[in-house]
Amino acid sequence: MKNDRPTSRLRRDLGTLESYAVIIGILIGAGIFQVTSRAWALTGPSVILGYLVLTPAILATSIPYAAYLSTPLGREPGGEYLHISRSLNHGLSSTSEQKSRWTLRMGFAAP
Repeated sequence: MKNDRPTSRLRRDLGTLESYAVIIGILIGAGIFQVTSRAWALTGPSVILGYLVLTPAILATSIPYAAYLSTPLGREPGGEYLHISRSLNHGLSSTSEQKSRWTLRMGFAAP
């Protein structure tokens, strides 16, 4: 019997540009529309003031991270952890890892 399925010429892979487009779409959909509408229902027009007050903090964290992602270490999986462990001479990175493990254990132990 001959294969009745039509052949598809679409690729099933996501490149860097497509991945960023998906992430930005999720952030815009969830962060701006959903959260803002819920916050507006609770607090009213003070949401606009909150966005204006927090804009410098958002830019202060997003611009350096975008610059870091443009480096070769930022493109590798686990590059953030590798960068932290190299920057802090392995001592403090293992301490933060132990804190993360403790936090996870406490979260799983909670009723």
